[in-house]
Amino acid sequence: MIGRIAWRMASRGPGTWLLLASFFGWTLLVLPALLESLAMAHHHHHGHTQHAGMTAWLAMLLAMAPLVLRSEIAFLWRSNLPRQRWSAILTFIVCYSLPWLALGLAWAWLVSGIAWTRSALLLGLIGLATWQCSPLRQRCLNQCHGLPRLRAFSPGLVLDTARFGWRTGALCCAICGPSMVWAMGLPDYHLAVMLAIMVLATIERYLPTRRPTWRPPHLISAAEPHWRSLVVPPAFPAKTA
Repeated sequence: MIGRIAWRMASRGPGTWLLLASFFGWTLLVLPALLESLAMAHHHHHGHTQHAGMTAWLAMLLAMAPLVLRSEIAFLWRSNLPRQRWSAILTFIVCYSLPWLALGLAWAWLVSGIAWTRSALLLGLIGLATWQCSPLRQRCLNQCHGLPRLRAFSPGLVLDTARFGWRTGALCCAICGPSMVWAMGLPDYHLAVMLAIMVLATIERYLPTRRPTWRPPHLISAAEPHWRSLVVPPAFPAKTA
């Protein structure tokens, strides 16, 4: 079933490029880890040491963002003239990446290369679980469902798309940033944890809005099958002026 979903995603609009970008990002993540494991096979070291800093952070973003942004990219694809599609998408991606780049720089400056202790990882996990259940995080998820009105031509189109990308990046940073920082600090199995986070975040991203309150996150909705949402992103109503 998952194979059919991936094929249908790839055959619609920019889906092929999104899947290729995600695959390339995962390649950049996995290859250094494999090479590091081979290099350390003859030594007595344990775990990893945040091997590539910002390179690993950007590879993580490239691996995880394309599928999460399926609706936004499809919206830009549908709402722009063919000659303007790729420039609008590129503007959106650049501005979307800026908040993530700021968070990655803060992470690399503060904790990259530092071996996290078990107590620090446990405290981080408790804080992450609290944030996952918080109403503020649900508000951010709800805000992601709003799509803006875009002006048809430059420079208005560029400004609107840049603002759309920045806003979406800031919201996604708030929603998934803490889990990404925590996963990057794991001494072992960080790639498997990041893969699980990507799958859960992608499913959660396409679920309907919920009333913000303290409760665990959910991955099932009676209103709409979430697997179908991954194939055909819901047409969220555009904001009115």
